[in-house]
Amino acid sequence: MLILSQESGTGFITTCSKSGVVALTFDDGPGPYTNILLDYLSKKKIKATFFVVGITIKEYPDVLKRIFRDGHQIGLHTNTHPHLNELSYEQQKDEIIQVNNTIYEVVGVVPNYMRPPFGECNEHCGELMKSLGLTVTQWNLDSGDWRYELLTSEEQRYRILNNILSKLLPSNSKIDSFITLQHDTYRYSVEIVPKIVEEFEKKGYAFKTVAECLGNKVLPYKCEGNKNLTTKNRKMNNTGTNNMKSNSKNNMNNNINNNTKNNTMSKTGGGKNVTSGSAPGSSNNRIFIGISIFNAIIFGLLSVDG
Repeated sequence: MLILSQESGTGFITTCSKSGVVALTFDDGPGPYTNILLDYLSKKKIKATFFVVGITIKEYPDVLKRIFRDGHQIGLHTNTHPHLNELSYEQQKDEIIQVNNTIYEVVGVVPNYMRPPFGECNEHCGELMKSLGLTVTQWNLDSGDWRYELLTSEEQRYRILNNILSKLLPSNSKIDSFITLQHDTYRYSVEIVPKIVEEFEKKGYAFKTVAECLGNKVLPYKCEGNKNLTTKNRKMNNTGTNNMKSNSKNNMNNNINNNTKNNTMSKTGGGKNVTSGSAPGSSNNRIFIGISIFNAIIFGLLSVDG
């Protein structure tokens, strides 16, 4: 697997706004080793952030449910883990729509945070993510775990820990903070987490989710169940702009239906085709509701009392 240097852009996040905190983040899951990680985090009462991939959620939906149930933050990592810069605007948007679709179907939330695969998100990609209301979240402490698949277990552990300590040991928890990068798809990376946590504790760092380490200025989710959780829409509610006229409601429904039709596609690793005629409570109906809510929120057409 090739992973390039992460790209930066306006509004991209690479570190916490609070000092003395660390956000442990894990990409590419859920996977076969995620439950091992969740067991440890639960024991330590640590909340982490998981940037998940749509096609792996479909393999491990119960693991995603546990991630959410245990109080960890869920972020987007696209549907099929492509190089976003190589895709068209519509393909990029479809990657986001489909993974949101899958997350909403499984746990009923629409994330506000995303991490681009390989850290790749150029200016055009960044503009799209901003238009979708997504906070692009990079990192400032890479474990490098993705480099070490072919090494012995002892060498894997040594190199990952060395990468962490090279930045952690000279740091000062009174002024510094970290967003780490690991992958819960590698067992050896999961198994070194207790030692990583121990080293951060020695330096006096507290563990937070990404949203928490940014002071919850952007909440983890656009909506949870039927409640809109975005600060923007809460402000809209306070100013009364959620009182939409009937023609606006009609435009919203037309926009949602058109976007749903245009942005769902059938391909290898893709989601299901969605129609508004699904039976109430069916999987297709839940998918449609998820996409509808997501599209309505990101296009500024929906404001729900929260």
